Amino acid sequence: MSWRKTIFLAVVLAVVAGLYLWDQQRVSRQKTQEEEQKRLFPWKQEEVSEVILERPSDTIHLVREEGKDWAIKEPVKARADQEEARRLVEGLLRTRRDRLIEKEPSDLQPYGLNKPEYVIRVRAKSAEEQRSVLLGAKNPTEVYHYCQLQGGKEVFLVSDTLRRDAQKSLMELRDKSVLAFDPTRVRSLSVSSHGQEVLLLKEGDKQWRIGEPNGLLADADAIESLLFRLSRLRASSFQDKPQRPLSEMGLEPSERRILLGLKDPEEQKVLLVGKEVQEEAAEGGKKARLWVKLEGDFPVVQVETSQLGEIPLERDGWRSKLLIAFDRDKVQ
Repeated sequence: MSWRKTIFLAVVLAVVAGLYLWDQQRVSRQKTQEEEQKRLFPWKQEEVSEVILERPSDTIHLVREEGKDWAIKEPVKARADQEEARRLVEGLLRTRRDRLIEKEPSDLQPYGLNKPEYVIRVRAKSAEEQRSVLLGAKNPTEVYHYCQLQGGKEVFLVSDTLRRDAQKSLMELRDKSVLAFDPTRVRSLSVSSHGQEVLLLKEGDKQWRIGEPNGLLADADAIESLLFRLSRLRASSFQDKPQRPLSEMGLEPSERRILLGLKDPEEQKVLLVGKEVQEEAAEGGKKARLWVKLEGDFPVVQVETSQLGEIPLERDGWRSKLLIAFDRDKVQ
């Protein structure tokens, strides 16, 4: 084979390879564009600023302002569970059109879209960037739902996961933390009940004393354990508008009052602890729960009794069990 022929074949091979790569990239771009066109909500997680879930039972309205966390605006005003809100948005953004059923249906009733059971509204950062999705009946396979963009004509199928996202309860999406604080920032702890009070003061980084700076040495491990439990306290249920008087719940006056003094006086937290009740547990049987609320205009919540644990109401219950305290490294 002559060198001219070799060069010619090499050039032809390079051109063919180039055309093949170009075609592959074209096909890949086309597939990407097609996938993007199938997305119901064409935005990124960080671009979404508002989600509204309209259901037969209620409407949940979530809002995220610039540089802030997700908050619930409706049916109550409350902080949202940030991880649950993120998962909800992630699920909505993942939803794709599965199959076109009809381009311009004359009757929406067979699809359950004349009176859709769910309406999902998502808005990006600008007011113009918003889209509403109508979710209708299940198709015969019961794996997909009939769906339509509000203002559009096409009826198409979407996965049942969209319906599950639309059904997320207020309890799932709500922040269930009762007390938000950093235990290491607590400088004092007061526990009172029916006129009897125990005051605990932190001395340095680890030591606690009872009643006053030079008072009896307190059980630091017991105090740190209580602070840890309080910081992890989670609501089992909420009553934003209590159905019975606070006095019947043991909250007015409270059975116990726990005051946390933090480094910044404005960060002071006061937890009112009420009566214990036996409530039905999700897994069956009864579970002991306590009525609690933050002092002031806050909702009444229930927490599991086991979360709070034992809280001594007398000074002796907080005394250090050490006979003598010393630093082993300083012993000669």
